[in-house]
Amino acid sequence: MAKSNRRIEQVNDFLRNEVATIIREERDELRLGLVSVTEVETSADLRHAKVYISTLGGERERDAAVAVLRRHASHLRRLLAPRITFRSVPELDFRPDASLEAGAAVMRALSEVERLREANPPKIDDDAPPEPQPAEMTNPRARKRNTKD
Repeated sequence: MAKSNRRIEQVNDFLRNEVATIIREERDELRLGLVSVTEVETSADLRHAKVYISTLGGERERDAAVAVLRRHASHLRRLLAPRITFRSVPELDFRPDASLEAGAAVMRALSEVERLREANPPKIDDDAPPEPQPAEMTNPRARKRNTKD
């Protein structure tokens, strides 16, 4: 089972590189902007491949690029055929990948928190924090011992 998973991962990486190369070569003909193939998920029988893409810009540009690639999926599949050695060329299903935008949003939020922290630094008291007092019984299930002094 592990061998087949490794095989699928290798196929996914190969397809990601090849589809990205084809898109880059055909970008002017397809009238696309800068498109990145971020991930490919191939079915176990290698007949279907989900191709996740990302673009510079916002959601509108990404959705437009996905629509163009879906319209030209059969053409891109024909260009892919001579590059692969599989028994059949997988159907390409282009999908938007918002992970880069989500990562950028997280980075913006972290930058904002850092900016606010610099503007309002936390107050540090000169006094050391009080030492925690030991609890009489740290384990609530532990039996109490009868100690006689």
